Amino acid sequence: MNVIRTIPEVESKTARTYYSTVENIRSYMDQLRRDAAEQLLDTIHQQSESINYKQLIRSLAHLKNAQWINSVSPGTYDTSMNQLTEQVIEYAEQLQGHIKKLDLSLKCPDNVCIAHQMMEKIESMKTLEHDFPQLENYRETIFRHFLQCIQVVFDSIEKDFNFSDQIASEEDEKLKQIEESKSLSESSYPIAQPKTTRETELERIRAEKHELNTQLMRLKSHVEAYEKILSSEE
Repeated sequence: MNVIRTIPEVESKTARTYYSTVENIRSYMDQLRRDAAEQLLDTIHQQSESINYKQLIRSLAHLKNAQWINSVSPGTYDTSMNQLTEQVIEYAEQLQGHIKKLDLSLKCPDNVCIAHQMMEKIESMKTLEHDFPQLENYRETIFRHFLQCIQVVFDSIEKDFNFSDQIASEEDEKLKQIEESKSLSESSYPIAQPKTTRETELERIRAEKHELNTQLMRLKSHVEAYEKILSSEE
């Protein structure tokens, strides 16, 4: 078509129609790009566990099939794809930033579930990495950050658990001695005695041990789940 339009008479008579058609195609390309971006966000924001990217992938295919537009309107296709890529990466960056701001310490155990849901979103986007390879880096960075945070908590729990276990063992021995002397005293004076400070402290330590162990098991399950995800990608 471009060769034919080099003929002066043809160029002058078709110029208006030609440029109007090119502009219409350019507008159509921009609409395709906007549709794909909206479908991406709508898909990611779905609450269902199973996320369907078929419609989005179909829109991306249509957009890629229009790559020839560069021959009549240089840069149109590249601009559309670059804009869409920027929107996809922007969303991945938002996810990454949100997860990094989450307090994943023992003070906020509910945040572990929130981070889990976010990582399921970024993991579901793996099917788009063929079209947006930059997503792989974000996915791996997010997973590494989560595992590192959980490992810190994991180590802290183990340290506290071992320390509490040592204290409890020492207090058990002291309590045994107290109970022995107490039983001798009660045999002579069978009157109910109030709990000693050590007995109360021992009960507190045992309760803390139980809570730490519960948290340890819960966090360990999350670590194992994401270790499986990462190992399946190697």
